Amino acid sequence: SAVAAGYNGTLFTYGLTGSGKTHTVSRLAPLLLGEVFTALDKEAQVDAPVESSKKRVVSQKVMASFVEIFNESVSDLLVVAGDAPLPTPKKAKASSRDDRKVAEDDNNGVSLR
Repeated sequence: SAVAAGYNGTLFTYGLTGSGKTHTVSRLAPLLLGEVFTALDKEAQVDAPVESSKKRVVSQKVMASFVEIFNESVSDLLVVAGDAPLPTPKKAKASSRDDRKVAEDDNNGVSLR
């Protein structure tokens, strides 16, 4: 419900090679995204006028990133081989590798830069 209210959410896995990270994410991601969209749908229905001849248009924006961080290198997992990745703050490249780095600071916590 917090994500539907506008807060960021993260599904984060880590562990040894072969420990089941991909399996876990492939099972949890669809369930969690389904929950987000269900919550957004319920929120839109609650805000809609009950007795009105005009339909209320609700606009919601959902953004998702699926990245792999390995040895402090970032890979965009939504890029198909040979396609250019979505534009990032840095110049887009024609591979899934990205030159963004993992960074940590007191104000923003851990982020990709």
